[in-house]
Amino acid sequence: MIPTVNLDDRTFDDIKNEAIRLIPRYCPEWTNHNESDPGITLIELFSWMTEMTLYRLNKVPAKTYLSMLELIGLSLTAPQSARAIIQFFPVENCNKNILIKSGTKVAAIESEKEPIIFETENSVTVRDTNIISCVNRNGENWSEVCSEGSDIHEFALFDTKNAVEHILYISSPILKYLSEGHGIQISFDSVNEITSVSDEIINHLYFEYWNGQQWQEIESLSSVSGIKKKDNVIYLKGPVDIQPCKIKDVDDLFIRAVLSDIPENYNTFFVKKITLKSIFFGEGFIPDLCISNSNGVYSVTDMNNSFMLFSENPSFNETFYISADEIFKNKNSLVKISFTFSETYVPEADNENALFAYEYWNGKDWIKLDGEKNNFTDGTFGFKQGGIVSFQIPKDISQVSINNEEHLWLRIRLITKDFAIGGNYVQNEKGTWEWHFGSRVQSPLLNKIRITYNAPVQLPQKLYSCSNFKWINLFDKTDKNKGELKLFDIEEDELPALYMGFNNKISEGSFSVYFRINEDGKARKAKDLDLEFLSLTKPKENDSRWVVLEWQCWNGEKWEKIEASDFTDSFHESGFINFIVPEGLKVASFFNKQGFWLRCVKLNGSFEKVPVIKSIIINSVYAANQDTYKNEILGSANGAPNQICNVSHPHLLPGIKLSINENSIPSNNELKIMKEEGIDQPYKETDKGIWVTYKEVPNFYNSTSFSRHFVVDYATGKIMFGDGIHGINPPKGKFNIRADEYKVGGGEKGNIAAHKIQFMTQSIPYIAGCNNPFASEGGCDMETVDSLKSRAAGVFKSLNRAVTADDFQWLSREASSSVGRAYCPKKKTKNGEIRTIIIPEIDSGSTYETKLMPSRELIRRVRNYLDDRKVVGNKIVVSAPCYRDFSIKIMLEFKSNIFDFETEKQKIKENLILFFHSLVGSNGQGWEFGKSVTVGAILKQLEKINSILSVNETQIFDIDADVSVDELSLQDDELPYLSSVMIIEKGK
Repeated sequence: MIPTVNLDDRTFDDIKNEAIRLIPRYCPEWTNHNESDPGITLIELFSWMTEMTLYRLNKVPAKTYLSMLELIGLSLTAPQSARAIIQFFPVENCNKNILIKSGTKVAAIESEKEPIIFETENSVTVRDTNIISCVNRNGENWSEVCSEGSDIHEFALFDTKNAVEHILYISSPILKYLSEGHGIQISFDSVNEITSVSDEIINHLYFEYWNGQQWQEIESLSSVSGIKKKDNVIYLKGPVDIQPCKIKDVDDLFIRAVLSDIPENYNTFFVKKITLKSIFFGEGFIPDLCISNSNGVYSVTDMNNSFMLFSENPSFNETFYISADEIFKNKNSLVKISFTFSETYVPEADNENALFAYEYWNGKDWIKLDGEKNNFTDGTFGFKQGGIVSFQIPKDISQVSINNEEHLWLRIRLITKDFAIGGNYVQNEKGTWEWHFGSRVQSPLLNKIRITYNAPVQLPQKLYSCSNFKWINLFDKTDKNKGELKLFDIEEDELPALYMGFNNKISEGSFSVYFRINEDGKARKAKDLDLEFLSLTKPKENDSRWVVLEWQCWNGEKWEKIEASDFTDSFHESGFINFIVPEGLKVASFFNKQGFWLRCVKLNGSFEKVPVIKSIIINSVYAANQDTYKNEILGSANGAPNQICNVSHPHLLPGIKLSINENSIPSNNELKIMKEEGIDQPYKETDKGIWVTYKEVPNFYNSTSFSRHFVVDYATGKIMFGDGIHGINPPKGKFNIRADEYKVGGGEKGNIAAHKIQFMTQSIPYIAGCNNPFASEGGCDMETVDSLKSRAAGVFKSLNRAVTADDFQWLSREASSSVGRAYCPKKKTKNGEIRTIIIPEIDSGSTYETKLMPSRELIRRVRNYLDDRKVVGNKIVVSAPCYRDFSIKIMLEFKSNIFDFETEKQKIKENLILFFHSLVGSNGQGWEFGKSVTVGAILKQLEKINSILSVNETQIFDIDADVSVDELSLQDDELPYLSSVMIIEKGK
């Protein structure tokens, strides 16, 4: 039985009070509104008569009522198909472009259920390429949001978190001295004159060394050990645990200079050369090896303990060898060798005649160091005291093997016959005569030997620059003409940009990329709540946006502008961007990735709020939950009025195209009428006859005897023609009624979860498969009779024109049966737009705890529907509701006859969730927009629950603000969302 629905629920009192309220407006002279006034008596009479009329009207049968609605152009809204993004995957290494034609069918298949078919809405060319890198770049800052083999994570457009690195890598063997506590002088020879400290490159660098696990900063000094500060010269001082590392396939000791800030004058980066010099601190270096030779016997000296240069009774030509290759190879450098006597050794004063020679090997012979030629000085005075021996390293010093050790050697040779001269023969106890020296013979006992030298200035062994994601061997890139090195490559005019790199070349022609934008209404400002996105028919007008974007590609020499059709409204909504890729796309390396690059540059302007991109998809296209059939003969016309025919497949969707074989061309007058009605091609002449196009209309009330119209009953799939007066009767003919194209499907069942549409109904060469990365959305069933009745009153008032706030609300509901509620705030947005907020119906299987958010497809449909009915010049925006999350904590006491406390607690939670629900809350029409949530309202609702004896405490917690409040105040466009309810029994 059809339930009774009141078309007008006004009572006698409502009508009377409304009439009295209107008296001051229409008759201000009438001031006596008492019941004794005759005018009030008349108002009561007319109110009673009107109530009786409404009572009779509310008794009209449903079928009659629907017929009356049809008279004013109202009918049940047809089912609508869900929409999904379908991504196709080419087989690996196919190296081909594969065309996926419009109408290609894919399906979601579940066990024991019929497959749900989707058809692609447009053709798409699938290319064998993938996104290998996606990077935000803004000046000298960047962020990589995906790399090869990884998914794109959610990111804010043009938002950067990391500074672009500019690093200078320097290698040299002398860096090992840092581990021994010595220092390194690094000098930058500037090309340009230094006029201020900012012109010195060292003031914009900090230095690091590799400790085996990570780069560790090392302090840079302007002066050390009394050495005065010099322009563009810094000093690094050890000891530090520097370890070798591999840079550009070179395994060596490296330090690196990192650019900390960018100088105003870019000429600071130009230098003639970089030089290094060792600075030695402390006592000096321990020799690499020391060997003594006594009477032809070699022995390695242990320098960890006190040792003698020669034997206890030294003889002529005894030698002591010292090796230090890293020092002795620095020819012409001044070397100082420090000899320290042992604390237990006391030199005798009688060894006055002991002589020593300091010699080096020149490749042919041992050559004595000369005081004049080699600046030789002996500070020990023939080892009579500890001291320093200094000399200049000869140019012809060469390696020689001593005791099978080939090194650069310095030797000290005893060149007196005896260590002392003088003495006499003395007879011993046995009567034998022996020679005794006049003084005791001693070999110097040393505690240590240390070597220092004045290191020469030298060039780095390797010099690399890693700047702006490019590695450069600076020795190869030196300007030979000018003798200049450019240390770093700085992008001077880098605008905010989004870079996308592809592993394979994108062939010329159309190329589409889908951008999924975060359109969560809660997280965005009012202006940015427009979640609508358009189909690929035309881009949205962009005149209201305050940002100018340009797409470019790399052509091998520079960034070249490319044509792009933007269906994302400058990244304000999800959608496709279609590129016309030129022929000259070239491979290039950016951000250390080799690939083919596109980028989006923000030329000027700004976003109201920065767009957040959730995903970027290529090789994809829109698909609708529908199955298309073409050129189906529906039957034969008999020339009678009100003919009816049916399509062969159920679940008909709007958009059927139909033609009749009339065997003759319509008259010129009829052709004119058809074109005025929007029929672009009135007829098509074939060898089988002349097929005349008919137009679908909602009813025949506006049809004339010349109107080639038909009406579709989507509930039954019937197609009805006119009676000759209202709509032409199709002429009699055999099989002359043809459905040129129609679609079936649609409904709520098409709203499928992500990654479910993976079956291709037909094999396509070189296509491995497909997938829907996001859930399909927008599908709704045929409107119910109750729904039509509930929105009819609003349609009466709006007359299918969106002028007032009520008009927008009612028309939004008429746009789709999936719209459960609509609200139009009184105030426009800051950009002068009329904003309509829609809340969808509760899906089957969902609970009242679900936060209701409209799909993008539903918002698109409502937006398009309102666009056709708004006043010219008005700007509209359709958005999701903005929810304020809150929770409730209640301390209460149940009545004594209640034993199942958990069940009662669950009932209380469900009661409160329904009370604050956006569709059925408050008075059954949904919680009012902007209405505050108060403790009093909660208590009033709890009073209706019989199981509660008393409520001792009630708290409201604002989850968004993270604070407890007495009243949750809402903005005009906000709704509350009860996230959780905590119930505590008193005394527990």
